[in-house]
Amino acid sequence: MMLEAIINRILQALITFVGVILLVFFLVRVLPGDPARLIAGFEARPEDVQNLRHLLGLDKPLYLQFVDYMFSLLRLDLGVSYQKGGPVINEILARLPYTAELAIVAEAIAVGAGVLLGITAGLKPRSFAGYLVSILGIIGSSFPSFLIGLFLMWVFAVQLHLLPAFGAGSIQQLILPALTLALLLTGNIARLVKSSVMESFSTNHVTTAMAKGLPDDKIIFRHILKPALSPVVTIIGIQFGSLMGGAVITETIFGWPGIGRLMVDSIFSRDFMLLQGIVVVFAVIFLVVMISVDILQNIIDPRCKMG
Repeated sequence: MMLEAIINRILQALITFVGVILLVFFLVRVLPGDPARLIAGFEARPEDVQNLRHLLGLDKPLYLQFVDYMFSLLRLDLGVSYQKGGPVINEILARLPYTAELAIVAEAIAVGAGVLLGITAGLKPRSFAGYLVSILGIIGSSFPSFLIGLFLMWVFAVQLHLLPAFGAGSIQQLILPALTLALLLTGNIARLVKSSVMESFSTNHVTTAMAKGLPDDKIIFRHILKPALSPVVTIIGIQFGSLMGGAVITETIFGWPGIGRLMVDSIFSRDFMLLQGIVVVFAVIFLVVMISVDILQNIIDPRCKMG
């Protein structure tokens, strides 16, 4: 049963993957601007631009370009960057470690702070932690990542001179962009854990444990924390898309040389192949994370059946 559910999820992911590629492929080609003209330069002769378009395959009908691209993907070939002149996969692999580092650190901060605040607020709803959870929830759901990033940059880099505002390569340069992304996620995780903790108090097994006179620490760790932490696995997967989307803006603001910044550069340079390759990598990572989360959630909580 478990194997069948996993196979179904993989098939659904493949259908979603093809749909994403199809959508992005045609959307990037309706953007204004001719890649051949940008590469050749605005002073180039029309015949030179046309020859370059032919060389890049841009003069073919769109459906033929799509078929060629799909066959290239089957060979695990993401094509050649128009602007960089090298394989797209090399450009992505050079930037991927930076984005992975930023995402992992931001996720770790969000999960650690969110779980701790959620548990504290769930046990003591009217405490400072309870009010802080509500504030972080409003920040995460109402404020865009660029506004949070600019505010943190103004406070810690401009006013206090404690942290650098731009660049990569050191822990100090990682803190501000990681905090920006973490603030987007911490509130939702904390609110979910808080609700789960408060709900657990009304369950029969917790009431029975209290009636037996078990110590508070055993009741909390054995009967409350486990069901409270189980939904965290799900929300990590759900919010992963928000994390990657926020990384695009955050990396641009802080000059972080990750995939998000590379995507912005590819849009401005009309580098279709590079942009498509980045979206393909994002889609693969996101679908793998979602499938993994479904499997892990089913293992942690058998009540959750994969459909």
